[in-house]
Amino acid sequence: MMPAVPARILGLCLALFCAAGTPRPAASASPQEIETEIAAVLHRTITTCWSLPATAAALPVITYRIHLDRGGALVGEPELLAPAGKDEKDQIVASARRAILRCAPFTALQSYAEHYDVWKQIDLRFDMSDLQ
Repeated sequence: MMPAVPARILGLCLALFCAAGTPRPAASASPQEIETEIAAVLHRTITTCWSLPATAAALPVITYRIHLDRGGALVGEPELLAPAGKDEKDQIVASARRAILRCAPFTALQSYAEHYDVWKQIDLRFDMSDLQ
């Protein structure tokens, strides 16, 4: 299995307002710090593209797995991992998928080219409950 940015880190970042600007990885950064920086970059990108449906009252946690090439472009289609029993026709689930497609390619990740193994497969966790 390919390494991935842990969903818990991405979920936290998607549920928080991360600082603006594209960080540059520090030469002495730990793997966890790199993962956190990558999650922050993805958070800033995805939140600008995600538009929730007006009818979204109770938001499920939505997780999509994506694969990226070295340029940050999607390889294949986003794969819905959660919630179980939902499909692409669900408005909230579809809005998360549209956000991924709108934001791609994730060119800001090129700042982390030497860490491509960390971000070539990512589980994006859309969880806005922490903002309520």
